[in-house]
Amino acid sequence: MSERFTVITVKRKGILVFSAVIVVMFCVLGWFSRPFPGDDFLFYDRVASEGFIQAQISQYMEENGRVANHLFMDVFTQFGLERIYPLMASITSAVYILAAFSLIGTLIPSLTFAAKLTLSFLTCALTLCFTYSLSETFYWLAGMPYFWSCSLMMLALSLAVKAFRGSRSSFFLCMAVLFINATNLEQPCVFQGITAFLAVIFFAVRRDYRRAKISCVFWLASVAGFCVVYFAPGTALRMQLVLPSDAGLSAKKIIAGVIPALSLGVLQTFQFFAKPLLYSVILFMPVIAGKIPVADVRLSRRLRVWHIAAAMFAVSMFMQYMMGVISGGVSGLPVRGVSLNMWMMCFTWHILWVFFYRGDLIRSEGFRNFCAKWRWPVLILSVMVSANFIDCVKALVIAPEYAAEYDARAEAIHEQVSKGVSDLIVPRLSTKPELIFSDIGVLSEHKRDAHYYGGETLRAMPPEILSDDGAVREIMSGNPAPLARLAEKGSDSSLMYGLALHYDPKFHNEHSDPGEAEKWYRLGSENGSTYCMKSLSRVVLRKNFREALYWILRYHAETLRL
Repeated sequence: MSERFTVITVKRKGILVFSAVIVVMFCVLGWFSRPFPGDDFLFYDRVASEGFIQAQISQYMEENGRVANHLFMDVFTQFGLERIYPLMASITSAVYILAAFSLIGTLIPSLTFAAKLTLSFLTCALTLCFTYSLSETFYWLAGMPYFWSCSLMMLALSLAVKAFRGSRSSFFLCMAVLFINATNLEQPCVFQGITAFLAVIFFAVRRDYRRAKISCVFWLASVAGFCVVYFAPGTALRMQLVLPSDAGLSAKKIIAGVIPALSLGVLQTFQFFAKPLLYSVILFMPVIAGKIPVADVRLSRRLRVWHIAAAMFAVSMFMQYMMGVISGGVSGLPVRGVSLNMWMMCFTWHILWVFFYRGDLIRSEGFRNFCAKWRWPVLILSVMVSANFIDCVKALVIAPEYAAEYDARAEAIHEQVSKGVSDLIVPRLSTKPELIFSDIGVLSEHKRDAHYYGGETLRAMPPEILSDDGAVREIMSGNPAPLARLAEKGSDSSLMYGLALHYDPKFHNEHSDPGEAEKWYRLGSENGSTYCMKSLSRVVLRKNFREALYWILRYHAETLRL
């Protein structure tokens, strides 16, 4: 018995070290990340120019109703973007680990502190390797609320379970967390609301009216958050500016939205099930079944593997459908939204397997023997071959060079400002680590970014343009011809995307030209730009629905790697 305990202890320490190393690798990469152009500077500039309280009011009235989102962003940006950015990945990981620790401890109270800590680090490590688009959800400050929503959902479930067990303080805290998360992003708001509503039905059918009432209150908290977001004046303005002119609900769109929702739902479900990491929980089911009691015996008896798979497709399709109907029927969720959707699918997947499934699969002697021999090698190998882990290793090699180049360019900007230059021009970054790279657009003026440094406008130019004073003057005067000539000679899709944005009527600029915008979006799409693919699907939607669907499917296929 003592020898077995020693083996378990050594294995647990090994798992903890392995998981911690993975988490630390992603956090170290975050240390070399730098502020992304655009939204990060927007939050800082608004508070700096209007004051903290007025900024919250302005954002609610003019931007959107994400109250908690704005509050989080405005607080963090005031510490200084250069100072806070290297720390954000570590802060986000710590919050996620704490939320996982709380949930695991609540759902499986018999575990020791060491076991809960090990599983919490393992959960964070697997999430970082599984999650799509870390560049938009983990390393981009304005996108981090998508990752924070995951932590808040785990914390909410932990508090809800405690409330069901009779904790009054957990009941009120859960209400607060649900409301905060609902006013952080729309997706968790919908997910929380549906989950709470299903809980009301579940407990009512079993005549557990006390828990049904508690679930009803949690549902109302999510609905209240949804109302705060949806009925915000800024939300109406945002929908008018960002979505097509005929965006909104109608009988035609409710029907038309089914086709792209099915297509995108199938694609996303395929990519979900193509992730090797997903199956690690199944290999641990013989151990889980022997140590963790089922949450509901009657449901466990009826639950089959295909039920779990169908639930994943339902979550995927529903989220894509809601976005498709509102936005005109084809665009679907943005990549960071799909990333959050994938997490919600993964979360549901693990909850159903661990706490509800006890079917014939895990009773098979051959399956149990296979799991005992291969579960840990399969799990570790799945982590090592995941796209995020490989990208992290590659990025760590060149990340110091990227950070040094970015910092040198920031110093050059400060030097220009000290000389009284207001229209700032800098070279484009040449070092591009996969997960943390972002650069200033070639034609956008980036006024918010410039204000942060003390200038009026800020542009990044290719070296071929910077070496030609005449070309620089031409671009500064509003003529993009030098960039167009350069783009036509090569295959730089980022230049093509910048030119397309310059002409896109969606952005209400004086250079609007739908034909030119479509031309450059198409060229960029053909050269592999996922940004161009998504925009092209929007541009051609009214003319050719099939082509629009093709480009949005290709966009998701390109961005959501296995």
